[in-house]
Amino acid sequence: MKINKETVLEEIRTQFASQFDGLKLEFFKKQHADSSGSHKKSMLDSSLLVSEVNPSISEGDMAWDKSMTVSEIEQLLESRFGLHAQVFRLTGRVWIETTTTDSYTLEKQMNKSADSQTSI
Repeated sequence: MKINKETVLEEIRTQFASQFDGLKLEFFKKQHADSSGSHKKSMLDSSLLVSEVNPSISEGDMAWDKSMTVSEIEQLLESRFGLHAQVFRLTGRVWIETTTTDSYTLEKQMNKSADSQTSI
């Protein structure tokens, strides 16, 4: 996915969710520490342009695949684009931050989400 100043956060969220069932990205004003969550009050509106979040952003490609860990995805978005992201997993009917499972691959996160859907 190409990310530039005109990219809307929602476009990144939609692209990510279309590739990874049961997972979603949310963006925040501040970076979170490893294995800790982000406060809902610092969540960014998904209609914002990337340039509104990080005016000095450089254009680039963001490639992700199911073998990457949550931590790798979040760190790449931070280091390449200055975007503070958090991956969420659908568990039952609730979206949870993957704070204690940041070391899991996206594939493992998707499997955990799918497993939780079968028990509803």
